Amino acid sequence: MSAFRTAPARQTSLREHNLALVLRMTGRPEEARTAHEAALVIRQKLAHEHTDVVQYQRDLADSHNNLGILMFATSRPAAARTAHEAA
Repeated sequence: MSAFRTAPARQTSLREHNLALVLRMTGRPEEARTAHEAALVIRQKLAHEHTDVVQYQRDLADSHNNLGILMFATSRPAAARTAHEAA
């Protein structure tokens, strides 16, 4: 499957990622975590299936990083460390 054909999946992951950021900034950390995890599932699949597409690898790292930030902000340092190490 070409990167062009996976564009809708990437757009869905961007939507979930951005939603997670808004939810975190508006004090809804559990909803933010759910949205981050939804984006992460899509981004893991894209990165795994398209190892030659650097943007998918970068998106995946961004998801892990932002999930780590959320985990740290909600007093979950072990989860934060795991997420940051995955990034």
